[in-house]
Amino acid sequence: MEYISLEELSSTYGVSISTARRTYKTLRDSNVSVFEGVDIIKKQPLPTGKFKVFLLKKYLDSQLSKSTVQPTTQSTVHSTSQVDQLNSKALELLEEQLRKKDQQIEEYQENFKHFQELENKIIDHVESLRAELREQTYLLEQKNTEIRQLQGIAQHRQTLLEQYTAKQNKSQEKPQKQADYNYTEVEEVEEVDLSQVSTEPKEQKESKDFMAWLNTMK
Repeated sequence: MEYISLEELSSTYGVSISTARRTYKTLRDSNVSVFEGVDIIKKQPLPTGKFKVFLLKKYLDSQLSKSTVQPTTQSTVHSTSQVDQLNSKALELLEEQLRKKDQQIEEYQENFKHFQELENKIIDHVESLRAELREQTYLLEQKNTEIRQLQGIAQHRQTLLEQYTAKQNKSQEKPQKQADYNYTEVEEVEEVDLSQVSTEPKEQKESKDFMAWLNTMK
């Protein structure tokens, strides 16, 4: 005779393990212990001191009617349908989350693209400013060089002017002998041609004399 465990009863007849245990308890507490001359319940001792229960399959086949199994099957089908619905909703939720993630990634890529374009513009602008700064620095150095050259020329001419002025002052400081004039005698004065007299201002004459002197110093 074939015996099955409570776990096998649950899987074979499509009932829960709690239903299988209740079936065993009902048989244990009833007056029915033998079916067709064979014990319905069989116990196998375990090392722990407890027993593992087995039930006669032929008796179970005769006692567990379709009405007992059908509701469980319907319940199982109903549970499976609920699970499918839950799985479908979960799948839809995951798909929606994936769409949002994809949208976020696209937005991030677009923002990153704009950022790169802005960064390139900033780099180009900085390079342009650097080139302009280098050009302005070069022009400034040229101007400074010209200023230094003009300062050198001015200083040189100032030195020459001081030398010329000192020379002129020295020539004017020579002592002159005072002439003795006989006011009782009238000397004949040679007639002067006024057309030959220079009317050029003294300052211009001195400037020309200075420039002529500069030419002799070259």
